[in-house]
Amino acid sequence: MDAADHWHLRGLCAAEDDDLAQAASCLGMALGLRPEAATLWADLGACLHRLGQHAEAETVLRRALRLQPDMLAAQACLGLVLAAQGQHAAAVAALRAVLDRRPDDAAVLTNLGNLLVQTGALAAAEELLRRVVALRPDAADARHNLAVALAAAGRLEQAEACCLAAQARDPAHAEAAYTLGMIRLLDGRLAEGWPGFARRWQRRGAAPPRRFDVPAWNGGELAGRVLLLHAEQGLGDAIQMLRYLPRIAGRVVLEVPAPLLRWARALPGAPEVALPGAARGFALQCSLMDLPGRFATTLASIPPPVAPRIAAGPWAARLQALPGRRVGLAWAGNPHYAADARRSLPAACLGALAGVPGVSFVSLQTGATAAPPLALHDWTGALTDLAETAALVQGLDLVIAADSAVAHLAATLGRPVWLLNRFDTCWRWLRARSDSPWYPSLRIFRQSAPGDWDGVLEAVADALSRPW
Repeated sequence: MDAADHWHLRGLCAAEDDDLAQAASCLGMALGLRPEAATLWADLGACLHRLGQHAEAETVLRRALRLQPDMLAAQACLGLVLAAQGQHAAAVAALRAVLDRRPDDAAVLTNLGNLLVQTGALAAAEELLRRVVALRPDAADARHNLAVALAAAGRLEQAEACCLAAQARDPAHAEAAYTLGMIRLLDGRLAEGWPGFARRWQRRGAAPPRRFDVPAWNGGELAGRVLLLHAEQGLGDAIQMLRYLPRIAGRVVLEVPAPLLRWARALPGAPEVALPGAARGFALQCSLMDLPGRFATTLASIPPPVAPRIAAGPWAARLQALPGRRVGLAWAGNPHYAADARRSLPAACLGALAGVPGVSFVSLQTGATAAPPLALHDWTGALTDLAETAALVQGLDLVIAADSAVAHLAATLGRPVWLLNRFDTCWRWLRARSDSPWYPSLRIFRQSAPGDWDGVLEAVADALSRPW
């Protein structure tokens, strides 16, 4: 064994032990000695992919394929790296190229099937994932991946059966338990769904964003102890779950991200509010997202939204100067959210609203990279936080929004909200409903097929043209 082989072997052993930084260092040493070894470049690319350094991994994997174009392992890894960077079409092409050579490769079939679920190609995804089940009938993962595809297609009964089959093969399968919980929440069976939802941080690669040295609150009496409630997911999720604050008897400290500080401090009861990680002196902790489960929430027992008293203030004069009905627009959410490509709209889609008479459109979209093709009053540069956004929203007649924090904020304030909802809807919007038990003032416009924003906007334009 020469020095290059020595460093290569050390790198592979380190990668096997999940010491990825050490693995990358060792593989780099090997490449310094043998720079034309395609296998070394491929192994380094796989290591960088696992480290989350996807752009670097792409460069390295393409180097491997230049040296050895028929290296299917590098091609398969390149597909994953491209998908991680949002280059979905290129990723699909890369994975299909591998399947052309290895049509029964269960791992590649799985990765391509899961990617097609993300892109909304649900029929093709199901076909590939059923092939995996046929190849690996005893694998819980195979059944679970098929369940995710079926749930995205709205076939919840079949999806639930697949999750149960996965659990029968592996009772400790956290992914199947979580997906089963999400399916039941989406189906409106909330009490059955919360236990599975609570398994979300037990899934592979889903470590919780924070760890605490105090116990999790189980919903019981505080008995004089201080409870920390902390935001876990998006801003909209936090706004939605603050409704549970009045139900907690005892002292609560609330941690929320900076855009929500003023909003939270103005809530009824004036809770103690801090930035994430700043609270001290608490004896128990609970994520805001776990509160529905702690209170065994059902569709019949969802508490009403809780909002601060926020006046339109200086926005009132600006809005009153606009002719016709004043309609706020927010067409995109946080781009870092895993499903953002499916829930956010291309700005160009909103051109369907341009011809609606008697409406003045007001932008509520912060961080947008493109403006829609319609007359739009844009004061978002002055929206310093969500309390300021709320002040603007108070003076609007209607808010039309993608599934984002703006939709939650406006609906919590009791303003009329029309939600532009993707086909594979979030659990909280349930299925086949145009209303929401979480927000009485919210109306849902759903895609009839994956990616069909044109149909949604046509329905919205028609509804805007009628009395409302």
